[in-house]
Amino acid sequence: MNYVHSVLTDNSDLNYCPPYPEQMRVLTFRVFLILLISLLWGCPGPVAKLAPPEPSYVWADSVLSSLNLESKVGQMIMIDVASVGDITNSDDRSRFMQQMMQGRVGGLVLFAGQPMDYAPWIEWAHSQSEVPPFVALDAEWGAGFRLEGFTRFPNAMAIAASGDPSLAHHIGEETARQAKSIGISVLFAPVVDVQTNPKNPVIGTRAWSDNPDSVATYAKAFARGVRAEGLMPVAKHFPGHGDTSTDSHTDLPVSERSEAEFFEQDLKPFQELMADSLEAIMSAHIITRGHSFSDEVPSTLSSRVLQELARDSLKFEGLIFSDALNMAGVSTQGTSAEVAVNAVKAGIDVLLMPPDAIGALRAIVEAVRNGEISESRIDSSVRRILHAKEDLRFNRRETITDLAAAIEYSTSKRTSDEAWFAARQAVTLLKNDDILPLSLANQPITLFTADFKTYQDVLSAPANRMLAALLDRSESPVQLIEIDPRDWESSLDSSLKTADPRSTFIFADFIGITPVTRWRRSQFLEQLALPGNPIIVADMASPFVITKTPQSIAAHILGYDSSQGMSKAVADLIFGLIAAKGHLPVHVSDAYPRGFGLSSTQTLPSRVPAQQAHMDQSSLLPLDRLLQHAVDDHAFPAAALVVGRGNNIVKRNDFGRFTYETDRFLAEEDVFDLASLTKVIATTTVIMKLVEEDKIDLFRPVADYLPEFAAEGKGAVTIWDLLTHTGGLIPFRPFYAQGVRTGKELRSRILNDSLIYEPGTQSSYSDFGPITLAWMIERITGESFDDYTQEHIFKPLSMFDTGYLRVRQGAIPNAVPTEADDYFRYRVLQGEVHDETAYVLGGTAGHAGLFSTANDLAKFAAMLANEGRVGDTQFLKPETIRHFTTKVDPFGDHTRALGWDTKSASGYSSAGSHFGPNSFGHTGFTGTSLWVDPDTGLYVILLTNRVYPTRDNRGHIPIRPAVADIAFSALRPNATKQ
Repeated sequence: MNYVHSVLTDNSDLNYCPPYPEQMRVLTFRVFLILLISLLWGCPGPVAKLAPPEPSYVWADSVLSSLNLESKVGQMIMIDVASVGDITNSDDRSRFMQQMMQGRVGGLVLFAGQPMDYAPWIEWAHSQSEVPPFVALDAEWGAGFRLEGFTRFPNAMAIAASGDPSLAHHIGEETARQAKSIGISVLFAPVVDVQTNPKNPVIGTRAWSDNPDSVATYAKAFARGVRAEGLMPVAKHFPGHGDTSTDSHTDLPVSERSEAEFFEQDLKPFQELMADSLEAIMSAHIITRGHSFSDEVPSTLSSRVLQELARDSLKFEGLIFSDALNMAGVSTQGTSAEVAVNAVKAGIDVLLMPPDAIGALRAIVEAVRNGEISESRIDSSVRRILHAKEDLRFNRRETITDLAAAIEYSTSKRTSDEAWFAARQAVTLLKNDDILPLSLANQPITLFTADFKTYQDVLSAPANRMLAALLDRSESPVQLIEIDPRDWESSLDSSLKTADPRSTFIFADFIGITPVTRWRRSQFLEQLALPGNPIIVADMASPFVITKTPQSIAAHILGYDSSQGMSKAVADLIFGLIAAKGHLPVHVSDAYPRGFGLSSTQTLPSRVPAQQAHMDQSSLLPLDRLLQHAVDDHAFPAAALVVGRGNNIVKRNDFGRFTYETDRFLAEEDVFDLASLTKVIATTTVIMKLVEEDKIDLFRPVADYLPEFAAEGKGAVTIWDLLTHTGGLIPFRPFYAQGVRTGKELRSRILNDSLIYEPGTQSSYSDFGPITLAWMIERITGESFDDYTQEHIFKPLSMFDTGYLRVRQGAIPNAVPTEADDYFRYRVLQGEVHDETAYVLGGTAGHAGLFSTANDLAKFAAMLANEGRVGDTQFLKPETIRHFTTKVDPFGDHTRALGWDTKSASGYSSAGSHFGPNSFGHTGFTGTSLWVDPDTGLYVILLTNRVYPTRDNRGHIPIRPAVADIAFSALRPNATKQ
């Protein structure tokens, strides 16, 4: 397979080129000269650090000198972009140009829409403008806050709950990266308000914390991330909106702050960001009182706040944006024209969204001409604006957008996963009376939600997201009951009559502190908490509603917002897919102070960013190319891949289609015929459990437990012999070709077969050993092998998609087809075991017959990698795992352990060349494999249907070790066991 070598040796992403020898000689000579001169000259002391030179704004100054007064004032105005329409339509373009004041407007503000709808208009706006315009986006929690398809990250308070400022930096980078792809240059973020008023209706979880130092830390990290991608962050809302109790969108808030509170809380984060080269701030539409910069007009219109405080006292030289001028907090202060003129007088550089942009421009121009505002005042703002645009490289850009990147960001699963992974770090556990985590197959669930659903809505969006997240994880039914908070008493009575009384109740609150007439949360929860009905509360709006929660509830989770990623993260915590890591970033009460947060145990493996598992994401990328090439070259039609470490799954992908002829793409829920993986997943694992329970002795003869096996001289063959394939049994007999058609006859043939070599003298792989061991297990336990494995392995490990498929049980549409059988059954095999012997036995056997998903096998592999632990439960003892997975004859020719195989010391191994000497695993004839390296905790699962259309296909052989080698190469140096 040439593509295996090409993928593994592809260095096309590496741009590093070592210096040529001649370059090295020149460099060495120069270094020598510098050292010699410094020695001869002498070293009088530390050399003073030179300040970086002031930037030279040649383009900006040239543009400023070319603009007339109207154009300069135009640069100070940014308009919101209404529905843009069809760019090929001349009427739509004419309307857009009118909005842009014929190209003189200084910037555009985007709102809800599709990224790819905006992109051509942004390019066109740049081409039609006198000066390239700012393009801004309100992006406090990601570009997806406004633009559908881009990532909607958790709210700022959730990120602070993670305790990881680097996460804020990463979100700033990713937000800027996505926004930049469609030509956005300015982000209205981060929020720098300190949330000190629990009744604040407009800031809430948009703020990072109620602690100014924490706010500064996270806001600074976010701003640096934005800046790293070449965009301009705008910190808001100066001088601090965190202590208000009124929404400035609908009224004019008043903030009463003492001198100490104002400077040590509200202003402190702004000061720290300004010291960190902050480029811009946005004013708050609030009246601020009680301190030395008090004023009786909104801060947007206050020269005391903007000029005397920001410019003179804090020495801020960056841009000052107004908040939107169509908000009630400022629009009530006069006409649109009057507000615009007064904002410029106060010190605003950029006027956001004046209700009448053309009227605002004309009024400001008139104020300059009549001497009310000096033209030098206008020039000072426009100079800052143009300097910022030059810093954004507007003078050098040939293209504004990157459509390929925009499509990737808006369609890639990776971008939505980013938000989900971030939310997982934030979810905070406040109470747990031993109810969490719920079993995936626990009793039914009833989800109650309280939200502002309109009567026209079939389902509120937040309720739908939470329901989907629970259904996606639970094997039990989930019933949704939406409570109308305005009439909760009557709706609760009727709802309780329809709720399953056996179910666990989950209440998701999407209202928080927002006042709703007649809504009494505490009373609602007390009435819901009927005897025998444990309640799990998930607050998805505000932490300050925590105090309105009765003690009768069983568990309390704080999710901070109702985004999709947060809904999934809360569901993950409920079912044990993650451990609780979040801590309150605000002080709620004495019982719930800042920093409070309980820990919990992760019981199941789940996906994480590679770096969280101390692996390198970029090193895993060749896996996609390798497996897609393999599908394209007909090594197999379909493949499911898992790469994990302990409870962390770092790679989970599906490739290809069910067959080469169908359009049915492989999906996560599709089950594969595991073939010989059955030997270790089912048979060997049951024996491990029975050994721990002292129900069998590995060195006793099988016939002690299954007397009929003693026929034909097999009475001394031990369980150990069969597990190590040293029992003297023949490797295989094609019973189906010999006319055997019943399980009874086949069983008789195997039990009455004779030995072909003396037990213990050699190793010869045989299916008949595991088949016999399964019959022995049935005799010992008194249960069918199928039922026993379900109850004692698959259910305890939450492997609900794993089990035997009985022959002729009916269509299994999500079973991946195996062979096009033209020799026995004469049909494409789908949902029936491929192995002929297992088929004759009815589908259940000790050597083959199991069907499973890659996700279920990850649960099994994680248990092994975690030394038998599943959460707080010890499913298998570590010593048992080591005993069964250690090569039994370290100096012999074969690689067999007890049931398991081990990595070959030399030559070909499906585990590749890098897995450690203690690695163990197994493969299956249909193209399946599972390998675990216990020293690193790494495991690789590859499921394929390589036998389609024929078993003669051997294309999978080089793929297995190549996959293992790439996965191992992604381990970071000195990565410890997970």
